Amino acid sequence: MTCWLCGFETTESPTCKNGPCNACIAVKRVDEEINQAAAALRRLIVKRSNLRSEQNRVHDSLMHRLPIELKNYIFQLLSPLRDNWGRIMAPGVIMPLYLTLVCTGWRDIALSNPFLWSTIHVRIGGQVSRTSDRINFVREWILRSQTMPLTFHLDIQTEGDDDDYDEEELKGIIGVVSQSSNRCHSLSLDIPSNALRSFSIQCQHLKRLRITRRRGLDLVPVPFLNSEVALEEIETRFVSYQLLQMSWNHLSSAKVEFSSPEDIVHLFQHAPQMTHCHISELVFSSSTFTMPPITHQRLKTLILCRAHSAIKAKLLRSLTLPCLQEFGTDQLAVIPIFLPALVERSSCPLVRITFCNGGAIDFLSDFHSLPGVTDLVLESPIVSHVLLESFLLEEYLPNLSRLTLRLQPFLQLWKGGKMLVCKWMAGGGNEGRHRKILVIDPSVGGELSVLVLETDIGKRLKDMQWNIRLRRDGFELMVPEF
Repeated sequence: MTCWLCGFETTESPTCKNGPCNACIAVKRVDEEINQAAAALRRLIVKRSNLRSEQNRVHDSLMHRLPIELKNYIFQLLSPLRDNWGRIMAPGVIMPLYLTLVCTGWRDIALSNPFLWSTIHVRIGGQVSRTSDRINFVREWILRSQTMPLTFHLDIQTEGDDDDYDEEELKGIIGVVSQSSNRCHSLSLDIPSNALRSFSIQCQHLKRLRITRRRGLDLVPVPFLNSEVALEEIETRFVSYQLLQMSWNHLSSAKVEFSSPEDIVHLFQHAPQMTHCHISELVFSSSTFTMPPITHQRLKTLILCRAHSAIKAKLLRSLTLPCLQEFGTDQLAVIPIFLPALVERSSCPLVRITFCNGGAIDFLSDFHSLPGVTDLVLESPIVSHVLLESFLLEEYLPNLSRLTLRLQPFLQLWKGGKMLVCKWMAGGGNEGRHRKILVIDPSVGGELSVLVLETDIGKRLKDMQWNIRLRRDGFELMVPEF
């Protein structure tokens, strides 16, 4: 006989003529038991969720008694650590989604708070979720943001080749975001060159833009910018400023990486309201290029690092910045050679000097006193501890009252053996100046304070009875008042 389910001939007698064989009947019974068990499991999960919600309500927990405004604030504090552009700094649970799974009350509060959903980080590539799932995820996230301004960060993960990503998925996400482009006020793109060319969102109200490309300068205009887009802040990598079709009249902050001197000239000439400019990795476009004289009336902060010395010399000699208050560099040699003349052409006192990542204090010859400087920022470990001691304790910066360090420079100073931190801190009290040290590291967050203060360093600080003020991104030290 032939089984009508599996189609195989069997020597066993079926239960009826041309009916299923005994093996198929047994398998069917097991499948029915599995379906019943799965249905029972789903029913029990829903029942347990409802009981936990009822349990929270009946027990009148502290979280239940808190006002909704305070709950929303707590939820915002629990959100994942992001940078200023919405990129999640550390992988992990996406907190707003997690909050909706705790109980019905938490879900209602989280879904009713559009601020939790106004920042979106989407990563294409390197994930196992299906394209349709990711597109629906972005669509639902945007809907929950209601009418809030959107901060959108798109990260395309590729391996070697620029074309190694799902183009259909990118088009789907772009289409979803385009439907709310009038609410997009901050856009961050970490994408390959080819993907940037196909990006077609028209964000008329865009205020902040960051574009990080993975290859050399491209002479193709950014497709979603036009003369009606008035940016206030911009960060670019491998993007030509001369091809940005936008209004420059409202730009206040610019960070330029891997650009040409011609682009820098274009930036200074067309952004009259700019107050902050960070330039790094300037690329030679022509050895015969001549930097014209540039006067910028509003610029207060100029950071210039990781650039060829010849380009630095041309740029700093051509600039006149009447409102300059902060200068940053990765080479101490720039300060005695170019900074005095730059300050002399300014009508405001220079109050802050920043040594950027990669910078080093390696010599002090020909260095002149800068009496107006009150703040010094060290972002990387120092090569010579002896030279740093001379730089701080001598009269190069006689009015210095605040020293800001990242974690590694602070540890290097503290463990240097000569207690330079103590010497410098105590040196200002007798003259009525209360000196401060601020240790910060936004990438570590609140863990930085625990990392330092719960070690031997923290014990010694407490033994000296220094005033320690904790911050979210670090801590501040103050010498006790005498």
